[in-house]
Amino acid sequence: MAVADLLRRDEADALVREAHLNTHRYPRAFPGFRARLRVSDEHGMVVGRMVVSSDGVPAVRLTGGDASTAGWAHDGVTDMLRDRWHRRHDDADGRYDADAPDPVEGPLGRVVHVSDPELTTYWIENGHIARVSRTTPEGRVTTQIQEHVVAPDGGRVPSHFVVVVHDERTSEIISTRVHRDAWIEHGGLLLPHRRRVVTLTPRGSSARELVLEHHEPLAAPTRSDGARLRFAPAGVA
Repeated sequence: MAVADLLRRDEADALVREAHLNTHRYPRAFPGFRARLRVSDEHGMVVGRMVVSSDGVPAVRLTGGDASTAGWAHDGVTDMLRDRWHRRHDDADGRYDADAPDPVEGPLGRVVHVSDPELTTYWIENGHIARVSRTTPEGRVTTQIQEHVVAPDGGRVPSHFVVVVHDERTSEIISTRVHRDAWIEHGGLLLPHRRRVVTLTPRGSSARELVLEHHEPLAAPTRSDGARLRFAPAGVA
């Protein structure tokens, strides 16, 4: 491989690493939380509780509703928390080669291709991801981030974004989802508070919303001397 190619790939990795560092993440000792849950759509509302353990997996219990409603709430909170958990760049995108073949910065920043199984492409602007596109079982999913909120540690979290799913074979748009997320600060961390999703497909449109309230951190782990481990937001290399 030519020296120029190596330098270009090092630059691409550095762009993705910087975006990773600028993302708000929970510290390794964060124990998870519980909260009251409310889920609504055009047909009504159900309430319940959600517990998110330290592995990031939500457990949903609703009073009323069906498995589809609980599943949507589970998947929504899982998605909001996907990039919040403590993870090093070298254990994420840093495991794969990256390339930024075009040195010119476009309207959404530099384009970086990652050779991961999902064939991820990032558009990175001013140290933050402006757009990301991945191949998934439902099609090619492209997320255009419109707005962020800034956490107490200076890291950012998306608050408004649009997700477009299209068929890679026909280029037909399968669905468009408009997301509006809200976060609540607790102990220096941003915890999920609300997600509203409007979905547009060739068959019509729908809207759903989940709200989490009265957040309570789960018991923090203890050290060998019995003292509670304290958690606070911190950068993750």
